[in-house]
Amino acid sequence: MTDSPDAWLFDTDMQIHRLGLDPSLRAAADAKRTQRSPVAVSAYSLLEFKGNYIADLILLRRKVADSSSIKEACARVFASGNRKTELMLAQLVGLLDDTGFDFKGVWSSAQGVLVTAIDAEVVTAWAWFKTSVDRFVDDLNCTRAAEAPRQEKGHWLNERPDCRKDNTKCRVVELMKENETRLQALLVALKAAGTLTDELEKIVTVLEQTARKEFPWQGKTCRSVGDLLISLHAPPRKGLVTSNRAEHGIMAMPLGYALDVLPVGGTRLK
Repeated sequence: MTDSPDAWLFDTDMQIHRLGLDPSLRAAADAKRTQRSPVAVSAYSLLEFKGNYIADLILLRRKVADSSSIKEACARVFASGNRKTELMLAQLVGLLDDTGFDFKGVWSSAQGVLVTAIDAEVVTAWAWFKTSVDRFVDDLNCTRAAEAPRQEKGHWLNERPDCRKDNTKCRVVELMKENETRLQALLVALKAAGTLTDELEKIVTVLEQTARKEFPWQGKTCRSVGDLLISLHAPPRKGLVTSNRAEHGIMAMPLGYALDVLPVGGTRLK
């Protein structure tokens, strides 16, 4: 029996938009959450959240703790590159605002306040991800998704090891087999689509191996094709709410799920 067939599925980015700095984007994401109620998130999205938002908070904590000034902390953030810089900068600015940071005060005192605030945010954000929606679905039964970040001797542990049969249990192979017809249709659609994004190219590789009854899920495979795994949670439910048209705009029809896209570019503050 399908869990929560009456719910719309929010993907990971929709949850992250709800935590972002941009008030227009936050409001639009919250509006989708209201419009599509009841809304669910998947355990796989929780694992993704752990691997980006939570991991970046923990990295931000280290950068703040290792810095001798707010300028140096910001320089360390900018050195991270790509999306990490954008997400950590948003997290840092949000924390500076929330803590009433004094840029003219003594750094060591302000540094301590920031580190404490980051520690609290890790715990709060982890709990919020599940409690801020109506339902939590777990079609994969991944044991790694259930492991919360934890502190040991003043350091955060946020384990996401390469998957092996002896350290991770899940039902990803069963999920792929249950969706065999959909996946075959998706492979045909992707091969006919022409130019693909990097992730869609990786999805093609996985689908070709799956068609040969090979299931390459050890190591980091699931992390490289997260949009595929999230999309497979959508057909048994009302549909998927996402801001990612690039991948889901191609996958929705062959996999057979309704799609509601939040237009980020047209929503952001200018």
